[in-house]
Amino acid sequence: MAQNIQERFKELQKLIGEQESRIQNLQSSSFQLANYYFVFQGVILAAISNTTSLTCKDAWYIFTLSLLAATLNIFALFSIGTKYIRAMNLHDQTWSEYNSVASLVSARNQNRAEPLEFGNDDNRNQRDSFSQRRRYVVLAACMFLFLAFAGVTLSGPRRVTCKHDEQRNQSCSDTNCLKLCHGSKCMIFCHNNS
Repeated sequence: MAQNIQERFKELQKLIGEQESRIQNLQSSSFQLANYYFVFQGVILAAISNTTSLTCKDAWYIFTLSLLAATLNIFALFSIGTKYIRAMNLHDQTWSEYNSVASLVSARNQNRAEPLEFGNDDNRNQRDSFSQRRRYVVLAACMFLFLAFAGVTLSGPRRVTCKHDEQRNQSCSDTNCLKLCHGSKCMIFCHNNS
Protein backbone atom coordinates (compact mmCIF):
# COMPACT_ATOMS: atom_id res chain seq x y z
CA MET A 1 0.00 0.00 0.00
CA ALA A 2 2.80 2.42 0.90
CA GLN A 3 4.55 1.56 -2.37
CA ASN A 4 1.36 2.31 -4.36
CA ILE A 5 1.02 5.70 -2.66
CA GLN A 6 4.64 6.58 -3.45
CA GLU A 7 4.18 5.54 -7.09
CA ARG A 8 0.99 7.56 -7.40
CA PHE A 9 2.76 10.54 -5.81
CA LYS A 10 5.51 10.39 -8.45
CA GLU A 11 2.95 9.92 -11.27
CA LEU A 12 1.08 12.99 -10.11
CA GLN A 13 4.28 15.05 -9.97
CA LYS A 14 5.05 14.07 -13.57
CA LEU A 15 1.46 14.70 -14.65
CA ILE A 16 1.45 18.18 -13.09
CA GLY A 17 4.63 19.04 -14.99
CA GLU A 18 3.09 17.88 -18.28
CA GLN A 19 -0.12 19.82 -17.62
CA GLU A 20 1.80 23.00 -16.80
CA SER A 21 3.74 22.60 -20.05
CA ARG A 22 0.47 22.19 -22.00
CA ILE A 23 -1.06 25.23 -20.32
CA GLN A 24 2.04 27.26 -21.17
CA ASN A 25 1.85 26.12 -24.82
CA LEU A 26 -1.84 27.09 -25.04
CA GLN A 27 -1.10 30.53 -23.60
CA SER A 28 1.79 31.05 -26.01
CA SER A 29 -0.21 29.97 -29.04
CA SER A 30 -3.14 32.25 -28.15
CA PHE A 31 -0.87 35.27 -27.67
CA GLN A 32 0.98 34.47 -30.88
CA LEU A 33 -2.25 34.10 -32.84
CA ALA A 34 -3.63 37.38 -31.51
CA ASN A 35 -0.37 39.19 -32.26
CA TYR A 36 -0.31 37.87 -35.82
CA TYR A 37 -3.87 39.11 -36.29
CA PHE A 38 -3.04 42.58 -34.95
CA VAL A 39 0.02 42.85 -37.21
CA PHE A 40 -1.98 41.60 -40.21
CA GLN A 41 -4.68 44.21 -39.67
CA GLY A 42 -2.08 46.91 -39.08
CA VAL A 43 -0.36 46.10 -42.36
CA ILE A 44 -3.68 46.22 -44.23
CA LEU A 45 -4.67 49.56 -42.71
CA ALA A 46 -1.21 51.03 -43.30
CA ALA A 47 -1.22 49.86 -46.91
CA ILE A 48 -4.62 51.34 -47.72
CA SER A 49 -3.91 54.60 -45.94
CA ASN A 50 -0.76 55.10 -48.02
CA THR A 51 -2.34 54.42 -51.40
CA THR A 52 -4.50 56.71 -53.47
CA SER A 53 -5.41 54.20 -56.14
CA LEU A 54 -8.16 52.54 -54.09
CA THR A 55 -11.64 54.00 -54.33
CA CYS A 56 -14.63 53.73 -52.06
CA LYS A 57 -16.01 51.02 -54.35
CA ASP A 58 -12.89 48.91 -53.70
CA ALA A 59 -13.34 48.91 -49.92
CA TRP A 60 -15.31 45.67 -49.98
CA TYR A 61 -12.18 43.73 -51.09
CA ILE A 62 -10.31 44.84 -48.03
CA PHE A 63 -13.38 44.45 -45.82
CA THR A 64 -13.78 40.84 -47.00
CA LEU A 65 -10.11 40.07 -46.37
CA SER A 66 -10.30 41.59 -42.88
CA LEU A 67 -13.58 39.81 -42.14
CA LEU A 68 -12.11 36.47 -43.17
CA ALA A 69 -9.06 37.00 -40.96
CA ALA A 70 -11.22 38.13 -38.04
CA THR A 71 -13.59 35.18 -38.34
CA LEU A 72 -10.80 32.62 -38.49
CA ASN A 73 -9.03 34.20 -35.54
CA ILE A 74 -12.19 34.45 -33.43
CA PHE A 75 -12.90 30.74 -33.84
CA ALA A 76 -9.25 29.77 -33.33
CA LEU A 77 -8.96 31.89 -30.18
CA PHE A 78 -12.23 30.55 -28.82
CA SER A 79 -11.03 26.98 -29.46
CA ILE A 80 -7.72 27.65 -27.73
CA GLY A 81 -9.55 29.39 -24.87
CA THR A 82 -11.85 26.44 -24.21
CA LYS A 83 -8.89 24.03 -24.37
CA TYR A 84 -7.08 26.27 -21.89
CA ILE A 85 -10.03 26.23 -19.49
CA ARG A 86 -10.30 22.44 -19.68
CA ALA A 87 -6.55 22.10 -19.12
CA MET A 88 -6.71 24.43 -16.11
CA ASN A 89 -9.67 22.53 -14.63
CA LEU A 90 -7.82 19.23 -15.07
CA HIS A 91 -4.72 20.82 -13.56
CA ASP A 92 -6.75 21.91 -10.52
CA GLN A 93 -8.11 18.38 -10.09
CA THR A 94 -4.63 16.91 -10.37
CA TRP A 95 -3.30 19.38 -7.80
CA SER A 96 -6.13 18.45 -5.45
CA GLU A 97 -5.30 14.75 -5.76
CA TYR A 98 -1.59 15.55 -5.44
CA ASN A 99 -2.21 17.41 -2.17
CA SER A 100 -4.27 14.51 -0.80
CA VAL A 101 -1.57 11.98 -1.69
CA ALA A 102 1.11 14.32 -0.31
CA SER A 103 -0.71 14.45 3.03
CA LEU A 104 -0.83 10.62 3.06
CA VAL A 105 2.88 10.41 2.30
CA SER A 106 3.63 13.00 4.97
CA ALA A 107 1.52 11.12 7.53
CA ARG A 108 3.25 7.82 6.71
CA ASN A 109 6.70 9.42 6.94
CA GLN A 110 5.83 10.79 10.39
CA ASN A 111 4.32 7.43 11.47
CA ARG A 112 0.85 8.82 12.04
CA ALA A 113 -2.10 6.52 11.96
CA GLU A 114 -4.33 8.98 10.07
CA PRO A 115 -3.48 11.60 7.45
CA LEU A 116 -3.83 15.30 8.15
CA GLU A 117 -6.99 17.02 6.92
CA PHE A 118 -6.52 20.19 4.87
CA GLY A 119 -10.11 21.36 4.49
CA ASN A 120 -13.30 19.68 3.47
CA ASP A 121 -14.43 18.78 -0.02
CA ASP A 122 -17.38 21.23 0.00
CA ASN A 123 -15.06 24.24 0.21
CA ARG A 124 -12.82 22.79 -2.49
CA ASN A 125 -15.81 22.16 -4.79
CA GLN A 126 -17.07 25.71 -4.26
CA ARG A 127 -13.60 27.07 -5.03
CA ASP A 128 -13.37 24.90 -8.17
CA SER A 129 -16.82 25.99 -9.34
CA PHE A 130 -15.94 29.64 -8.78
CA SER A 131 -12.64 29.23 -10.64
CA GLN A 132 -14.38 27.61 -13.60
CA ARG A 133 -16.98 30.38 -13.82
CA ARG A 134 -14.30 33.04 -13.51
CA ARG A 135 -12.30 31.46 -16.35
CA TYR A 136 -15.34 31.47 -18.64
CA VAL A 137 -16.08 35.10 -17.75
CA VAL A 138 -12.48 36.07 -18.57
CA LEU A 139 -12.69 34.16 -21.86
CA ALA A 140 -15.95 35.96 -22.73
CA ALA A 141 -14.37 39.34 -21.89
CA CYS A 142 -11.34 38.57 -24.07
CA MET A 143 -13.57 37.49 -26.95
CA PHE A 144 -15.63 40.68 -26.57
CA LEU A 145 -12.50 42.85 -26.70
CA PHE A 146 -11.24 40.95 -29.72
CA LEU A 147 -14.61 41.41 -31.46
CA ALA A 148 -14.52 45.14 -30.65
CA PHE A 149 -11.06 45.42 -32.19
CA ALA A 150 -12.25 43.47 -35.23
CA GLY A 151 -15.22 45.83 -35.57
CA VAL A 152 -12.94 48.85 -35.59
CA THR A 153 -10.60 47.30 -38.15
CA LEU A 154 -13.52 46.23 -40.34
CA SER A 155 -14.81 49.77 -40.53
CA GLY A 156 -11.34 51.19 -41.24
CA PRO A 157 -10.95 50.24 -44.92
CA ARG A 158 -14.19 51.93 -45.95
CA ARG A 159 -13.43 55.06 -43.98
CA VAL A 160 -9.92 55.38 -45.37
CA THR A 161 -10.76 54.65 -49.00
CA CYS A 162 -13.85 56.86 -48.97
CA LYS A 163 -11.80 59.64 -47.36
CA HIS A 164 -9.37 59.39 -50.29
CA ASP A 165 -12.35 59.66 -52.68
CA GLU A 166 -13.61 62.77 -50.90
CA GLN A 167 -10.18 64.36 -51.11
CA ARG A 168 -9.97 63.52 -54.83
CA ASN A 169 -13.45 64.88 -55.50
CA GLN A 170 -12.71 68.00 -53.51
CA SER A 171 -9.52 68.67 -55.47
CA CYS A 172 -11.35 67.98 -58.77
CA SER A 173 -13.96 70.61 -58.02
CA ASP A 174 -11.29 73.25 -57.67
CA THR A 175 -11.27 75.61 -60.66
CA ASN A 176 -7.47 75.80 -60.63
CA CYS A 177 -7.03 72.08 -61.37
CA LEU A 178 -6.29 70.23 -64.57
CA LYS A 179 -7.34 66.58 -64.85
CA LEU A 180 -5.39 64.41 -67.30
CA CYS A 181 -6.69 60.91 -67.96
CA HIS A 182 -5.39 57.96 -69.93
CA GLY A 183 -7.89 55.11 -69.84
CA SER A 184 -9.05 54.56 -66.29
CA LYS A 185 -6.03 56.27 -64.71
CA CYS A 186 -6.16 59.99 -64.05
CA MET A 187 -3.79 62.56 -62.65
CA ILE A 188 -4.88 65.87 -61.22
CA PHE A 189 -2.65 68.94 -61.26
CA CYS A 190 -3.75 71.87 -59.17
CA HIS A 191 -2.35 75.39 -59.00
CA ASN A 192 -2.64 77.26 -55.74
CA ASN A 193 -2.98 81.04 -56.13
CA SER A 194 -1.87 81.77 -52.57
